[in-house]
Amino acid sequence: MATKFSKVFKEALEKITYRHWIMLAGAASILLGVLVFFSLSGREAVKETESVNMVHVVVAKQDIAPKTIIKEAMLEVREMPAHLVPSDAVSSVMDVVNKPAKVQIMKDDVLSGRKVLSDMAMAGFTGSIPPGCRAVSIAITDITGVAGFAQPGDYVDVIIIAKNDNKMLGRVVLQDVQLLAINKTP
Repeated sequence: MATKFSKVFKEALEKITYRHWIMLAGAASILLGVLVFFSLSGREAVKETESVNMVHVVVAKQDIAPKTIIKEAMLEVREMPAHLVPSDAVSSVMDVVNKPAKVQIMKDDVLSGRKVLSDMAMAGFTGSIPPGCRAVSIAITDITGVAGFAQPGDYVDVIIIAKNDNKMLGRVVLQDVQLLAINKTP
């Protein structure tokens, strides 16, 4: 039976001309194109039926440097999908006008409570001191200050070196201390 089927199949293939193959390929491609079109148009219909919850948020119109007093002209209100908005996003421009920026706010960033200081006094140097800590000034030079590589925000150890009689002694005074400023540069 398999040999009879293979004979019939071979005879049918021999009768098909080049022109028939081209028409068969054209029909198959048209059929495939129609199937792809309907499958994609069906997906778009599903997306249109899904509703997206939109909320109003305050967005920066321009870059705002840290500790800059935020003005109304620097901001705008936009509508965004709720799932893309942080939980503490600001929804009213008046909530942040005349308050200092806590961090660098880039153009088109959504303003949130974490990016804006609530108290003007926090915008100065004292605002950069972490809660429960005190600032201490220590004189350093390029030699004692790690050749100028230490930057504000880095954590360092403070070591005292003392000469007693003919001995040099070193002792760690403070460990893992955050640098707030170096040479008047916060």
